[in-house]
Amino acid sequence: MKHRMFLLSLVILLSAIPLTVMADTAEEARLESELSGQKQEIEEKISELKEKLAKKEAEMGRKKEQFEETMEQIRETDEEIEKTKERIEKRQQLINRRLRTLQANHNPVSYFSVLLGSKSLSDLIHRVFAVRTLMAADINLLDAQKKDYTQLSRQKELLEKREERLKDQFRSLQEEYAELESQKAEQEALSKALDNRLNYLRLHLLQQTKFPLGEYDLEKLPQTKDVSPFVQALLNEALRYLGYPYHWGGTDPKSSFDCSGLVQWSFKQVGIELPRTAAQQFLVTRRLDPSAIEPGDLVFFSYGKGISHVGIYIGKGKMVNAQESGVKIAPLQGYWQRYIVGFGRVPEIERKKNEPPSEKKLEKGK
Repeated sequence: MKHRMFLLSLVILLSAIPLTVMADTAEEARLESELSGQKQEIEEKISELKEKLAKKEAEMGRKKEQFEETMEQIRETDEEIEKTKERIEKRQQLINRRLRTLQANHNPVSYFSVLLGSKSLSDLIHRVFAVRTLMAADINLLDAQKKDYTQLSRQKELLEKREERLKDQFRSLQEEYAELESQKAEQEALSKALDNRLNYLRLHLLQQTKFPLGEYDLEKLPQTKDVSPFVQALLNEALRYLGYPYHWGGTDPKSSFDCSGLVQWSFKQVGIELPRTAAQQFLVTRRLDPSAIEPGDLVFFSYGKGISHVGIYIGKGKMVNAQESGVKIAPLQGYWQRYIVGFGRVPEIERKKNEPPSEKKLEKGK
């Protein structure tokens, strides 16, 4: 309980640190490194808990199978007990009828009539032996059936005890699983709090970063390859807004767009969520060498400090972007070249670009 209260307090603390106390860039960088280390430790704990949960799930699955097998055995044993009871009752009825017929149970004539009906001494002996053998066989069979019934009853008793043990074990596993789930939820909450803090620190550091300008050699840009239908739908979505006016803070066609708003909207229409600002988009993309850039990748710009602008690369050394004069296609060479500070690829596009877009997305891109 104390450990959980500590984790909860830490989550609240991480979420509540005022942004204004992080004025020193060197201190921010140190804290980012420290939090990144803590984040890695937490992720390792989460992975361990996931493994334990998977093992518990497998163990509960096995217990469930054993329980179901035991219940099936109990059902089969019950059926066999009922059948044995019926056989015992029928055999008992048969013996009773024979006793009433052959023995001196209120009718001594019957038994003696069988013996007196013999034609010779040998026949008499044979009849006596046959009657006794038949009676003995009936009684032995009845005893065997009663023994079977006793054994089946004992077997059912053992199975019911096993059923109770399995129930107890399954309940214990459920409690252990719930505890692991609780621990995982705590670690995930802490991880999320650290993520939020790290995202702020990285964004703040990025905003303080002074980028060297004019360092990218655009001669390295590759020849444009054929693009996948998915990427083409993305590009078409951005290109359909050519001529729209620039609107600072704009994030949709109704209000028009600023640079990051156009990027965010275009990616959203093909099923990829991106953060709002150019700096945040820079942080969630994978850095690329100019020689590796492809249509659908992002181009980032700075006017000396922080990330100031972003566009979507469309191939042949050009991008579509929302600039002060509106949504336009612009060459990377010339005015924009000296402000380029990096190229980025959205990780999810690696997977999605090999998937055909839905008909709805294709229609939007037309």
